[in-house]
Amino acid sequence: MTDAFAIPAAVAAILLLSLFVGWGAVRRWKPPPRRAVGSRAPAQWRALIEARVPLVRRLGLAEWERLLDLVQTFLREKSFEGVGGVAVTEEMKLIVAAQACLLILNLDAGCYPGVRTVILYPSTFLPRAPAI
Repeated sequence: MTDAFAIPAAVAAILLLSLFVGWGAVRRWKPPPRRAVGSRAPAQWRALIEARVPLVRRLGLAEWERLLDLVQTFLREKSFEGVGGVAVTEEMKLIVAAQACLLILNLDAGCYPGVRTVILYPSTFLPRAPAI
């Protein structure tokens, strides 16, 4: 009977080892930084972001550069849609992007890779509870 359990036990051990090695590799993986070649954020962005997003006033120079890079990536990769009569302006896009990127400023997780579209509502959005 011990021979009947030896092969499944060996297979289970190999699968378990593969799982641990794979998990370690996934945890260490970081997406490559995305940078537009030779492009810099317009100079007026910083003043506008500082005026509308007060938390950024405490950022250092390196953090500002990182934030502006993330904002550029966010604006390049995401589309914005207004609903309920909202006409989306460039200023609205910039402020939403700055607020979103401030949340991930010191993370190396990419610029919201699962998000494709940002929907802007005219007021607070409250989702309806599903009917039971």
